[in-house]
Amino acid sequence: MKALNGDMTNMSVETANNVSDSLTKLMDSENDSYKKKMAAAKELFENGKMSAQEYNETTEAYNNQHKQIMEKYGVDLAATQQVIIDNMQKGLNHMVLI
Repeated sequence: MKALNGDMTNMSVETANNVSDSLTKLMDSENDSYKKKMAAAKELFENGKMSAQEYNETTEAYNNQHKQIMEKYGVDLAATQQVIIDNMQKGLNHMVLI
């Protein structure tokens, strides 16, 4: 649960890998959703069911929302990757000391 709340400092490597996999899937899903929404807006515009102003406002909102979501996922993904790197380095340092 800590990982979902942004506290990744005490996460195990296994948990970090699981969170990383989940975030990657969420990012893929977000990209798919974004592409579908943009294609639907384009189709509405091209078929005359949406004005140019509505199209521009809609796609700008989709772009902003997509950017915010992907930035959040990206920050969380980087944090989980850092946990994995840190734990690997700890393991290597422990091996050198033995």
